[in-house]
Amino acid sequence: MRLKLQIAAFILVIVAISVVFMIPAEDTVGIKTRVRESLAPAFKWFSGIPSRADLLGEKLKRAERLERENEDLRKANARFQAENNTLRSFEKENTELRQALKYKEVSRFELVPARVIAREPSTWWQYVTIDRGERDGVELNQAVVTTQGLVGKIASVSATTSKVVLLGDENCRVAATLEGTNEQGIIIGQPTEMGAVQCRMTFISRTASIDVGQLAFTSGLGGVFPQGLRIGEVSQLVPLRDTGGHGLYREVIIQPSADLAKLDFLFVVLRQKEAKANPKAPAPKAR
Repeated sequence: MRLKLQIAAFILVIVAISVVFMIPAEDTVGIKTRVRESLAPAFKWFSGIPSRADLLGEKLKRAERLERENEDLRKANARFQAENNTLRSFEKENTELRQALKYKEVSRFELVPARVIAREPSTWWQYVTIDRGERDGVELNQAVVTTQGLVGKIASVSATTSKVVLLGDENCRVAATLEGTNEQGIIIGQPTEMGAVQCRMTFISRTASIDVGQLAFTSGLGGVFPQGLRIGEVSQLVPLRDTGGHGLYREVIIQPSADLAKLDFLFVVLRQKEAKANPKAPAPKAR
């Protein structure tokens, strides 16, 4: 709209100039001079339109080029971020594998490494499926651990896979003992309303001296779990009036050492390693 008005004004100026210059010269010398002087800026402005248009075109081209370059940079940045995330994932996995291999070497148990391959939302805190089975020596009720501690036990086995019942399930009961004491008890899974997993250790002696932070280990009683596997630590002391035995025994809340929500690399405990006999020193040679 603005451009149309400018063109119309320009045409009117041209017509006015033409009329002025059609008047006889002797009558319009002064008028023509004043008209030229007053219209000189306008002519200069209109004469500069092509150059300004060229400049505007160059600016538009430059803006388009910059926009394309910015778009290329955004795509490259997104690609680099994806590659960086992939590398971090590989680094995390390599770190976990190194930790797992080190744990297997120093463990006093014979372990079969396994990986979680399935987990259902409806039983998230209760079961996981691993990629090891009968062909790998896995059997029912064998303990399953991570580098942090006990996870659960084998609930069912096929030739190549197994289902693990986790500590978070109330049916996975573990005979346990508290660090630095002779206190025995049973650990039972107890999922909370917020979805976190904790366990309750019950049937502890009423006179037991227990502190928050004490570690709980498998006691070996019952024959299902070998002795000495770390389970977790005491996070809360249950008042005697709130125990299932109405004060006849003590209970504590145990926070599992292993993060049951983020299971990936696991180990199935096959058996305890046999102690290697020290080789006899060779008899001295007779001189």
